[in-house]
Amino acid sequence: MIVENFLITEKINHMIKNPVDKYTPEEKFRTALNHLLSKQGRGALSRLAEAVGRKPAQISHIKEGIRPGDEKLKQKIANYFGMTYEEFLILGATLLEAEEKAKEMSKELLKEPFPGFNEVMELPLKERYIKIEKLAVEHAGIPAELVTFHDERFAADKIPLLETEEQIVEYYKERLQFWQKKADKIRKILEEE
Repeated sequence: MIVENFLITEKINHMIKNPVDKYTPEEKFRTALNHLLSKQGRGALSRLAEAVGRKPAQISHIKEGIRPGDEKLKQKIANYFGMTYEEFLILGATLLEAEEKAKEMSKELLKEPFPGFNEVMELPLKERYIKIEKLAVEHAGIPAELVTFHDERFAADKIPLLETEEQIVEYYKERLQFWQKKADKIRKILEEE
């Protein structure tokens, strides 16, 4: 009863959130099938095949997306897991959406705090200062050839500040702001002429 209420609620929520379905019935069915089989442990596919009166290869073809399988067989498979065909599709859609959201979240987590950040993190500490300066100049819209960069000896007092990710991001923000102000001054001068 609890599972039925959950699935009905999920179905309603799914229909509200997704009036135009972005997954095919085959994708949804296959996703639900793979998920449920993975929960059943070793030999699950063979047990399912025997229960629905088919060969394991036929179930495997559905599982792998090689053949979609007929509706009658899909209904039997859903029933084997204690669900209707529609509930099975809802489960598949829910799993696909969760997977998509997880991918989006991981992309968000992997996003760089600023363009070139990952490249800076790979550099030795002594080289980070100059790289951040060059990135800040570039991101402020100033042609790099207009700026003279000194080597890391000039940055000796800055090196301890650039050990952690937070320090690097903070320093980049400071330098970007500095170079943006310079770029604004240059633009004002050019506009006056």
